[in-house]
Amino acid sequence: MKRVYLPLTASQLHTLQGTRRLPDDELVGFAVTELLTETLPASEDDEGREYAALQEAALQSASRGGRVVVAADVDDELVQPPAAGDEGSPGRVLVREGLDLRRVVSLQVLDPAGERDPDSDLDLSWYDVTELAQLLLDLGEA
Repeated sequence: MKRVYLPLTASQLHTLQGTRRLPDDELVGFAVTELLTETLPASEDDEGREYAALQEAALQSASRGGRVVVAADVDDELVQPPAAGDEGSPGRVLVREGLDLRRVVSLQVLDPAGERDPDSDLDLSWYDVTELAQLLLDLGEA
């Protein structure tokens, strides 16, 4: 299993809640990859590498006007690197064959844009996967 961080839209969250699955053939996510590890200090531990992948996903979400990142444990064979020349960032990966809700381990929500410090890491609030409906309410997306 590989932990993957997926920036999702409100529409995708509704689909995940309603059908318990994202049927997309290919989802863009972020994970600890060899390339990401090479960009970090050699002293960085596993937790630091996971944090870096989460921050990449949060930046991707924010750049698209989103606020939610889903952490999921995905079978290794379903996680693939992007095509050559389409990497985008060192932790970028593709998740094949969609995503089942049972693979989601947590949800992270970016603080509202007005509360972000552009010179520091993005702050994220943590939600348990059982709080998906409440998260949608909190975002005004219910």
